[in-house]
Amino acid sequence: MRPGRRKLQTVFIILTAVLFAAQPAPPQTEAAWADAELGAASFTAATIAPVTMTACTFNPGLLGIAASYTITYRMPAGATDTLFEYSTTAGFGNVTVLAPTVTPSATANHLDATISLDLLGGVLTGAKYFGLSARFGSEWQSTRKVAQGSAIVLGLATCSVVA
Repeated sequence: MRPGRRKLQTVFIILTAVLFAAQPAPPQTEAAWADAELGAASFTAATIAPVTMTACTFNPGLLGIAASYTITYRMPAGATDTLFEYSTTAGFGNVTVLAPTVTPSATANHLDATISLDLLGGVLTGAKYFGLSARFGSEWQSTRKVAQGSAIVLGLATCSVVA
């Protein structure tokens, strides 16, 4: 590089530095994250209304043969479907999904779900648990309401709403 050209570059760099140094500082701004105003909000999860289970009755058939249970319930507003489950344990450890016959109830705004047992379901003793949940679309489901049926012997049984 020629000596004259090098000198010219050095002068140019010095003049540029002096020009930038002579410029006034930009005015101060108030950054959004340093604003004195505050905001507050709270969030809560939506509550999914459960089914209202009002009654459970045992229909003995003939001495327990071809017996059934009828659960009377009311759907919460906005529910699109129901899920019926059956278990022989209170904790619903081994669940069977049911498809009961559902008809309008004699009680206003309620439905009756009739759950038919197998041929000897009312003859054999033991507890039976029926769970019912309301569904809201394909993603949301309410807590399970439970009715417990207890066959005693030969068509004698009880049924009550327990939770």
